[in-house]
Amino acid sequence: MTARRHFLAGALLMLLPGALVAQGAKSNDLRRDLERLSTGERIVGVPPADSVAPGARTVPAGATVHGTIVARGPVDVSGRVEGSVVSLSGDVTVHRGGVITGDALSVGGRVNADSGVVNGEMRTMAALPALLGTAPPVADSAERNRPLPPKVSRTVANRAADDLETLRRTMQG
Repeated sequence: MTARRHFLAGALLMLLPGALVAQGAKSNDLRRDLERLSTGERIVGVPPADSVAPGARTVPAGATVHGTIVARGPVDVSGRVEGSVVSLSGDVTVHRGGVITGDALSVGGRVNADSGVVNGEMRTMAALPALLGTAPPVADSAERNRPLPPKVSRTVANRAADDLETLRRTMQG
């Protein structure tokens, strides 16, 4: 029995780092998605990554949630949300009597206002777009204003002259 326990403990120790790395990658992906929501999609009050649990989220009738809801699964609203509702992988459904005072956004699903009220925008998208301005600049202003090497300049000028000559001939007949 002891050998079996040692084997299982060894197997667990070998698998644990991989699971932690995968969890870290998912956490980083979620942080990136939340940044895209707040910066790119202008969703106000996006919660921190550690407060976004996987799975479905329900706001029952008579309940009020103060703040934005972000879920990694479908969201059903029968109560009131004082903020926006975002599903990162499912539908957002606002049932009869449900109210969302902000936006309703579904990534990878649909927004259904089934006799409910959404005071902001109702949007669906296949994936969150990449944030603009995150890529490093190609060249600084001094680099962009630098003249082209002579060989390149002549080649560009020759091609332009050829194109103009071809256009002139075509227009003449």
